[in-house]
Amino acid sequence: MIAQESLEGVVTVKFEAVTGRQEARTTAASNKKFIYDTKSSMISFNENGKQYGFCDGGEFARLLGAPELSRSDLVLV
Repeated sequence: MIAQESLEGVVTVKFEAVTGRQEARTTAASNKKFIYDTKSSMISFNENGKQYGFCDGGEFARLLGAPELSRSDLVLV
């Protein structure tokens, strides 16, 4: 679960699908908020934007069967 205050000011989902841990780490240094590693089926939340690492974010969900996922599949409510 992602705390509502972590999403304060976020009006659109910033998402990127990557392949493998190294690519996920590289993408974590971008302003993408959600990162989906197609190799491990893990979705990560990048709370701190372009700063190193994920801050208090990180991996929060693993999808079964490694489905294709795009930005339109994520909805903020």
